[in-house]
Amino acid sequence: KACRELEDHDRAISLAEVAAQSRPHPDVMHFLGEEYLRMGDQQKAAHWFGRGLDLEPNHLPSLLELGQLMYRQSRWQEAEQHFTRICELDRTDLAAVRSLALVKYKLHKDESCRQCCEALLRSEPLHMDALWLLSELQTTGSDDRWFLNLRLPAEVSPADICQSICKGYLTRKQISEAGKWLAKAQHYSPSESRLHEAQQLLSQKGTSVNPQDVINLLDRQEPRSSPTFGRSQNRRRTTELPEPSGAGGYPSGGSADAEDLERLLFRAERAGRLNGPGVISAEQQWKEVLVGAKATLRRKPEDALALRCAARALLSTGGSTAEIKEYARQASEYGDEATGFTLGYELHAFLGSAAEAERNFPEAERHFSGALSSKAGDETAMLGLARVQMQIKERKPQAKKLY
Repeated sequence: KACRELEDHDRAISLAEVAAQSRPHPDVMHFLGEEYLRMGDQQKAAHWFGRGLDLEPNHLPSLLELGQLMYRQSRWQEAEQHFTRICELDRTDLAAVRSLALVKYKLHKDESCRQCCEALLRSEPLHMDALWLLSELQTTGSDDRWFLNLRLPAEVSPADICQSICKGYLTRKQISEAGKWLAKAQHYSPSESRLHEAQQLLSQKGTSVNPQDVINLLDRQEPRSSPTFGRSQNRRRTTELPEPSGAGGYPSGGSADAEDLERLLFRAERAGRLNGPGVISAEQQWKEVLVGAKATLRRKPEDALALRCAARALLSTGGSTAEIKEYARQASEYGDEATGFTLGYELHAFLGSAAEAERNFPEAERHFSGALSSKAGDETAMLGLARVQMQIKERKPQAKKLY
């Protein structure tokens, strides 16, 4: 792993192959598969992922990697087998359900694909790929307002649905279809300036348009200042999930309790580790974490857990560094480390790297130490801590020990 961190992949493979021979373990086989993928050797990667499954048939990371590899190679039946197995082992893995839906579509198993999409929409009402697939499954002569019959929360507007479908087509560079759905979104929400601007851009550029430019317009948020908790928040992006309400959620306009936030955080972190082709499932779950955290902060602006969840969600959805740092700073201020509160590995590692780039080595040392406390023995945190300690004269002996 240290060799991987240093991008010495040949050495990493050599050492891992020795470990695979002397003490076979599915994690070692999976590591080798990942390394060969990095080197561009898909055949050897598939071999080692398969070796891992020989040792542990239910090894989820290897099932996932093999499924993705088969998908990229258009080996749909094999991909279907792997993603089906993941779904059997964990029915809450929405990334696997999404991947399975895409494979079913490729295999023309329309009804199975539709069932997968409905399962996705029950958890993520604006799931872009699920809505795009349902649009693709509509036959010639079907009711062009089929999406109005979907069983979605009342807060989800027709314009929201049309925008998500439009993005699905934009992601796949199907510009003509994207334009049709954007026009429908405008029909249902004619006063939205960003819809009008996106439509203008499509009209001007036609098929030469950069799809991401249109998506950025659709995702544009109203201008806002840095976090000032306790005040009302601006209208959120339409692709964010509505705040849960009713049984199993938290009251509309109210706050999520600690158990809700921990549950949402766990789901999002898990989706990030075991995501299928693309990242939309994990991204949507992180947006749900952010919505829940902000709902809590409107009522309890000093809630350390909600502040940490907001920072973590922004980190995973491309939020600004300044905003992440501000949420994290306040979380550290209000959190009680004596009771076990911590920012967690990911935030400490990110903030450590940011401080290192700013040459604020004492701050970087503090955060890399926090990352190492959260994940003992982590090589990335150890290397980061050693790097910054080498820049602090009195810390060089400790740095050498870490190296």
